[in-house]
Amino acid sequence: MVFKENAALISTYCVAHAFVDAICALVALYFVKAGVIDLATGALLILTYNILAFALQAPIGFVCDRIGNAKLFAVGGVALVLLGMGSYQIPILAILLIGAGNAIFHVGLGVVSLSVDPKKAAVPGIMVSTGALGLLVGGLIAATKQVPLIEAFLIGIIICVALFYVKAPQLDLKKEKAERKIGVKEIAIVGALLLLISICVRGLVGMALAFPWKADMTLLITLTIGVVLGKALGGIIGDKFGWLKVAVIALVLSIPLIYLGWANSALGIIGVFLFNMTMPITLVAISNLLPGRKGFAFGLTTLALVIGALPVFLGAKGIVSTADFVLMVSIVSATALAIGLILHNNVFAKVKSTKNNKSKRK
Repeated sequence: MVFKENAALISTYCVAHAFVDAICALVALYFVKAGVIDLATGALLILTYNILAFALQAPIGFVCDRIGNAKLFAVGGVALVLLGMGSYQIPILAILLIGAGNAIFHVGLGVVSLSVDPKKAAVPGIMVSTGALGLLVGGLIAATKQVPLIEAFLIGIIICVALFYVKAPQLDLKKEKAERKIGVKEIAIVGALLLLISICVRGLVGMALAFPWKADMTLLITLTIGVVLGKALGGIIGDKFGWLKVAVIALVLSIPLIYLGWANSALGIIGVFLFNMTMPITLVAISNLLPGRKGFAFGLTTLALVIGALPVFLGAKGIVSTADFVLMVSIVSATALAIGLILHNNVFAKVKSTKNNKSKRK
């Protein structure tokens, strides 16, 4: 019922997400692909972009939570990304604009996705999943050494108008925050930190996955589809059968499959699919543990991703891109995830118990 009632909203944000990430990937990779700058400078610009796009989301989310209009952030983010694309002849300016625009858009997307069906992971999983598809398309366009400005601007304007007019849910974040009791605050913080550690490791693994068969375009596309489906279905399956059970089982099963996936593409793709199923569950769990701070919570998850990816950005890919290393850190991620979700469930069990006791007194 939730999907039917919000079909226009969900589809609009899914398309917008794919579009924004496609433009950002295109611009970030274009400079090296087209020979505008050397490889070292290109790597520095891509690092700058990633830091801006991921690390800025926490402070931007903090602001969004106070302003309360996530739709404006989504529209503004798309507009800023388009402006960055239009500035592609000045590489550093383009990178700064698309990085900031990407961060602003994702905060808007995150808050809206977390507000459609509060405390459920299905909608956020679907709305976040299309980013991987956009990154693939953007990379393929960059390989052509062309920047389709007119086409992109026309599509971008249509998306901005659609985002502006589509009906988005409005939540009273102050009321949501006030409903949480102080007695579970410490448990909630520890739970959120453990979940962020799990996400941090996921960011490292995501950057470290150097499957040798990824050079095959068909397998790369299949792998990307696995990422998209993992995020999209993870929330749906988790809501139906329980977050703790689904997330932990999926992550534990993914570990040996990813390990064996270095030599076997089919096992690797299935492993990545399972690995990404945890994404929407951890996102919504952290949001639940930080009531009234949906934007900030979403930003913390992306900050954890970029922190996890830093070793790769700083030149340690040769060390971390091995099957043994990925196996070891994935076990750490699974442990942190399991304990974090157990604490999450304990927090809400205590909140529910407090509400029931109040009702009995009345």
